Amino acid sequence: MRYRGWGDRVYQIIAGGEKLPFKNDSLDLIVSAAGFQNMENSREVFTESRRVSRKLITLCIFFEEDDPNLAYVKERNLHVSRLFVEGLEEAGWNVTVENVIKARAEPTPQSMILGIRPDQLPITPTTRNFEIIVAE
Repeated sequence: MRYRGWGDRVYQIIAGGEKLPFKNDSLDLIVSAAGFQNMENSREVFTESRRVSRKLITLCIFFEEDDPNLAYVKERNLHVSRLFVEGLEEAGWNVTVENVIKARAEPTPQSMILGIRPDQLPITPTTRNFEIIVAE
């Protein structure tokens, strides 16, 4: 972050979301770009982020509640907008949803060289919602 002049104000920390190494209300802001959907234990993560921060902004990519791709996710609370918002609110956040964009998503083709699909979702073609979640 030095090239932007943020070197003494922005830090990147690696820690488990269920037990963050910060004091209560010690962070001004938590920002995540689709990171929450790669976590487990959403309730614990939402509660812990509320404990340490005054604000949370995250970009999320959600399925519709009846999407067959949800059969392949571990925790629906992280992949359905309504459930995600409810989880944040249960943890004490006041939540707004902004800039909702719907986009068609196709399964990632299998790699010709490695023989794998690096992105596992979606399994079947679908429409996904891209949303900015703001919690205070």
